[in-house]
Amino acid sequence: MKKGTENSMKVIETKEEDDKVLPFKPKLITGGKGPPSDNWLVDLKVGCVFLCKNKQPGAFALAQFHVEQKIENAIMLMSNLHNGPEEFIWVDPTNFCNVYKLVAKLYEPDEE
Repeated sequence: MKKGTENSMKVIETKEEDDKVLPFKPKLITGGKGPPSDNWLVDLKVGCVFLCKNKQPGAFALAQFHVEQKIENAIMLMSNLHNGPEEFIWVDPTNFCNVYKLVAKLYEPDEE
């Protein structure tokens, strides 16, 4: 060792207590929101008019739909996708949201 470094080097002794490993006890933390849902359609109110687009790469056309009716596990939408008369279709909201991404709400009715 070089002269003068002897004073700056110290041996650190650890106590036996510091070497003990404490057992891990996970705790459940309650409250807060759950994970974000990809099923955005179920959150829209009857009467809501919205724009959505296909999630496929390169999709550029937007589709307009109107929420007409909701029952458990199904939602009736009105659309005029083919520029013809309105068409009413029942959709599975989970599968619909797997194909379409919400772009905008054009109209949302007030809560009653």
